[in-house]
Amino acid sequence: MRMVAGKRYFGEDEGDEEAKRFREIMEEAMLLGFEKKFVRLGKNMDEFLQGLIEEHRRDHSRNAMISHLLSLQQSQPEYYADQIIKGLIM
Repeated sequence: MRMVAGKRYFGEDEGDEEAKRFREIMEEAMLLGFEKKFVRLGKNMDEFLQGLIEEHRRDHSRNAMISHLLSLQQSQPEYYADQIIKGLIM
């Protein structure tokens, strides 16, 4: 910001009220950026894991953890919903 506004917000001037406000704004901007990335990551991970579940639903011949969880889902659907299975395979 020194080049833009001619002011320093770190170092000697960090106690200044305006500097504190600037740092708070920057911290919030960084957190919001991370939050967006985590939301996008969560969506991508959910789609990927759901794809694995669907793949195992189509091909019953595999001997993998997902297949066993899907067989449990048939007998106890209330305990083995897709969301629970995705959490377990993470």
